[in-house]
Amino acid sequence: MGHKNNILSIFTFVILLVSSVSAPLAFATHTSAPVSATSGDGIIPVLYENPGGGGAPSAANDYKGNPKCDDLGYDNELKMEPPANGVVNDGVLFLTITSFSSSSFSWGTNFPIPAIIAKGSDAAHVYIYNPLDNGDTGLTFPAGSSHISACYDDENVPPADLCLNVDCSGAGNECNTASCDPATGLCTILTPVVAGAACGDPSDTTCDNPNTCDGSGSCQANNEPTTTSCRVSAGSCDVGEFCDGVGNCPADGFADPSTVCRASAGICDVGENCTGGSAACPADGFLDNTNVCRTSAGACDLADNCPGNSAACSPDALNPSGTECRASINECDPREVCTGNDVTCPDDGHAPPGQVCSAGVCNTDPACVVNAVKYYTHTNVALGPILDNNGTPLDPSDDFMRPRTTAEANFGTPLSLDIDGNNVLIATLKNGKIQNYNPGQYYAVTKVTLGSAAADVSILEDFSDCTSGTPDMSIVNPKKQPPGSALWIIVSNGIVYDVSGEMAALGDLTMAADFNSAFGERANIDPNAMVLMYVKFSPGLVGTTYPNVPPTCHNTETVRVTIGSSTTEGIPEAGLILIPKVP
Repeated sequence: MGHKNNILSIFTFVILLVSSVSAPLAFATHTSAPVSATSGDGIIPVLYENPGGGGAPSAANDYKGNPKCDDLGYDNELKMEPPANGVVNDGVLFLTITSFSSSSFSWGTNFPIPAIIAKGSDAAHVYIYNPLDNGDTGLTFPAGSSHISACYDDENVPPADLCLNVDCSGAGNECNTASCDPATGLCTILTPVVAGAACGDPSDTTCDNPNTCDGSGSCQANNEPTTTSCRVSAGSCDVGEFCDGVGNCPADGFADPSTVCRASAGICDVGENCTGGSAACPADGFLDNTNVCRTSAGACDLADNCPGNSAACSPDALNPSGTECRASINECDPREVCTGNDVTCPDDGHAPPGQVCSAGVCNTDPACVVNAVKYYTHTNVALGPILDNNGTPLDPSDDFMRPRTTAEANFGTPLSLDIDGNNVLIATLKNGKIQNYNPGQYYAVTKVTLGSAAADVSILEDFSDCTSGTPDMSIVNPKKQPPGSALWIIVSNGIVYDVSGEMAALGDLTMAADFNSAFGERANIDPNAMVLMYVKFSPGLVGTTYPNVPPTCHNTETVRVTIGSSTTEGIPEAGLILIPKVP
């Protein structure tokens, strides 16, 4: 009968037995050393203990009596009696005993079973396997060794050979040989073929080799690595291709337009970049002739342009001789011109100081300045016959005529100068007071030498520094308007003109109302003429005590020379110093 009904009967018997005895029925874990199934499934059996015969359990908790497999509810029993190392079978189950001794053994069967009975002299150890097992080690007998029984149900028996007449020749694949699984009768057991056998895609290209079996049952692709070149560059703008690692050579590609394929070979050469759509570099191109390739290296060097058909710059070119390279800033600074064989302009040249210019003379700036000086003389100017502007002698009875000492002009004797450049007056002292000056009267002279152009001249002499102090060093004498107090002399082409009276009559030569300054102006004076304006002075400190420090003062002139609309101004000055006469 089926083991399920037998087990139910056993459990019913056990429950009745428990109710009639004091010792309980026990299922205990296998008490021997840990065991491992020979099948490798890790199943650990349960030792089934029963006091048996209704009596109290023995000290060893053995199953008393001689239990059989049908007592446990199993359909079949295969017994080895006496037990020993070896194999017994009933035509269905094969039981193999190994490691046998009088106290223990190991077992194995040809299919998994549910129980093993190890019978001793008067008791047994029953091993229940759930799930079923097909082998175990280290099982023990309770005392002695009578026999070993293997219990199994009909349903535990494997079916008949399911693989009989099964053809698995077409069930495998290129890399696995198929065989029938006896448990299922299906061709599911696969055995890998040897590594290197051909399989799959037979393509053999630059990036793809024929597929082969790997020896583990899989068909492997044999693609070239990404380091394998599959297409070399066909030009400076062509990109060489490498395999993609999955059997393909990428499409032919070209360098992008940012890639330089021909570097510039000179200042007038244009570097070329790839087009992005061709393996070839574009044709060599050059900068056109509007492009400067050599900048000017100086005022006389021309900037050079590209020729338009060459990588090299055009030959260096210079400005021709005579080309102005530095303009004149004024008449005392002539322009400079190129020599024709030098890149630089000649050094800036100036007219030498003192060279006559339109308004006077050149200075070191360079500039054309008024040529005016200031000094003092002992005497007034003495002239020969006085002529008017037309060269006609004036009437000797003219009120403005001055006495003449000689037939030739005498412009007066200058005062001597001290180390500081002051004009020296000498005071005669008596008891510390000033008795007189030497000279007794003296003249402040402004001399203007005109330049190369006719000009209008004005002179303003300011002598307030010498007349408005306390005490005055000198005073204007006589205190009247010119020509008594001032003269205006013109020397032109060797002829001396005293035009003082004429100018005074016209109001062009005047003394200030406070007699601290004199002013004269004359229009259209000849080029290169000399103009002199005299102002008379007389001692101003006579009768005063000579001070501890020699008194000094300055006369200042403002001279303006006007040529057309341009006026040039000069401010000459001269100092006076009064020193005592040495005894």
